[in-house]
Parts: sequence; C-alpha cells; structure tokens
Amino acid sequence: DGLEGVKRFVIETVQIAGANPCPPIIVGLGIGATFEKCAWLAKKALLRPLGSRHPVAFYADLEEELLDLVNRTGVGPQGLGGTTTALGVLIETLRAEYGVRRIAYVDIDVHHGDGIFYEYEHDGELIVADIHEDGMFLYPGSGFAHEAGQGAARGTKLNLPLKPGAGDAEFFRAWDEADRFVERHAPEFVILQCGADGLAGDPLADLRFTPAAHAARRLVALAGRHARGRMMVFGGGGYSLENLSMAWSAVLEALARG
Repeated sequence: DGLEGVKRFVIETVQIAGANPCPPIIVGLGIGATFEKCAWLAKKALLRPLGSRHPVAFYADLEEELLDLVNRTGVGPQGLGGTTTALGVLIETLRAEYGVRRIAYVDIDVHHGDGIFYEYEHDGELIVADIHEDGMFLYPGSGFAHEAGQGAARGTKLNLPLKPGAGDAEFFRAWDEADRFVERHAPEFVILQCGADGLAGDPLADLRFTPAAHAARRLVALAGRHARGRMMVFGGGGYSLENLSMAWSAVLEALARG
C-alpha cells in the first residue's frame, strides 16, 4: 500500500497499543528494508535526540505528519484521552544506515510495481527496471513503456511489459535491456524482487518462463562492480508451489556462486 500503508500501519499500531506503553510515547520507524532490518532501524531511530529532524526533507516532513496523526488519535497521556499521545516520531532508513544514494530496484514479478513504482516516481535516486506482463492484460493495469519517472526523475525508471505467452527468449531480451539500463546508473545498492509468477503454469498469469529466467548471476556481478556486493533479494509472488521451489532455488544458487 506504499506510503499510505505506512501511515495506516503506524496509526493502527498506536491505537491498538492504547495505554499499554504508558503514553506519551516516542515512535521509532524503520523504512526501506526487510521486516527484521526495519525493526532494527526503528530501534536505532529511538537513539536520535528528541526534536531532531531527519536529514532528508521528505522523511522529515513525514515525521511531522505522523506525529500530528498520532496525536489526533486521542489516546492521550496514560490512555486517558487528549492530544499528546506522542512526543516525537523518528524515522531511520536503509539509505541513511548504509550511506547510499542510488538504489536499483529490479522487479521481475509478473505484476507491475509491487507497490513501489508510483511511490518513487519522483525519486531520481531509485533506479527501477520492471519486467512484467503487459498491464493491458493483467492486474494492476499499469507499467507501460512510456512511464519513465516524473520531473527530475524522468529517465530513471524502465518498464518492460511482455505480452501474454512470452517465454524465455522475450524475457532475456528484456533482461539485456534492463541490465544495460541499471549498469548505466551505477547503483550503490541493488534490490531484486524475484517473483515466481512469470513461470509457465502459474494459475494467475500468462507468461511462460522456465526457471532459467530467474538466474540472477548477472545482477550479482553488477552489484559486485558498483555496490560492493550489497544486494537484497525478495521472493515476490508465485501461486504454484512447484514453480516457487524451482525459481527461488535458481536464485539462491546464483547468489551462492556469486
């Protein structure tokens, strides 16, 4: 659910907690990594001085917005009601933790975007290469070739929609283009969203890849050249257990061999 999902999660968590943490509280929030890493980042955020602003304006503004939203919940001191439920909201991000700016997000899940693309359409330092089934034929109906980013970020996003029935030949042509695109931007951190729902036989999609399409070795090599090997891999979608095991085994093999 992107940014709105983050806001909703924070507010719902505060409301469910109610008086239990003995408000007023300080909220730590980690963004931009796996669940375990986000939990660690959230704890690290609490070490910042109360009242300090995040160095990135976008996150600083989000901290202020979330503080306002939390205090509108009406939980109040010790859960007795009022407008002071929290004294501050402090955010820590993957980018700040690792000191990186340009992140490459390579998405081969059959569905476009996975909640990422439009949230970062104006972010010129998130490089997106997305190979997916054409939105004319599959949910969410987006990810067309002309969508290349907005404003100053135009040219940092690459959508490569494939027609239903496309197999390994079409995938590898798109992969070659995605590989060259990411290489040009020399990312400092690489994220791979390797959904298995593009494999032949997936019940919810119409692509015809084999597990060979999930060979991530070239992306591992790219991360080695530009990102000191820093790479994070997510499983993504997939609705056939057999396909899931084959696809992710291929990815794990590529990661292990380097």
